[in-house]
Amino acid sequence: MDTLLELARRTLFRVKQTDYGKSYHDDLLTEYERCCESLERTAEARRSNDRYFLAINTLLLTSYISLAQAKLFVNNGHWTVFVSCVGLVICAIWNAVTVWHMQHHRIQRLVARMIETRLPVRPLTTEDKMMRGEHPFMSRHSAWLRYSTPWIFVLLYMALPFLL
Repeated sequence: MDTLLELARRTLFRVKQTDYGKSYHDDLLTEYERCCESLERTAEARRSNDRYFLAINTLLLTSYISLAQAKLFVNNGHWTVFVSCVGLVICAIWNAVTVWHMQHHRIQRLVARMIETRLPVRPLTTEDKMMRGEHPFMSRHSAWLRYSTPWIFVLLYMALPFLL
């Protein structure tokens, strides 16, 4: 991780302040603002992604359960296994996209925090420290709860053949 941080630092700050010119701090602040906006867009994309996959999974489960209870299937066992497999594939895709969003957000936050080291104030660093101090369970390192929703549906799809 340290080599990655050093590589990022060398890449991000490859031009020294003295060589850059008078607009160094203004341009640095502009880049920091862009990073913060990008952080918000990534978080919104993850929330939108979660809403989309939550709707698909809810629709699949409620449709199947409604049709199965109405006895519209000739052989429930085969359909149950099929719906479970389709649901598991959807959850695997959902989890992969969620993990990508999580890693992308983490890297974006790291870049923003590196830019913060050259600014007079550090709001992201302060936010992280306060979050860890007041809510250690929901700190950035243990925020697994936000990313566990696909796994709840995986458990439902695995239990589906035994429930119906």
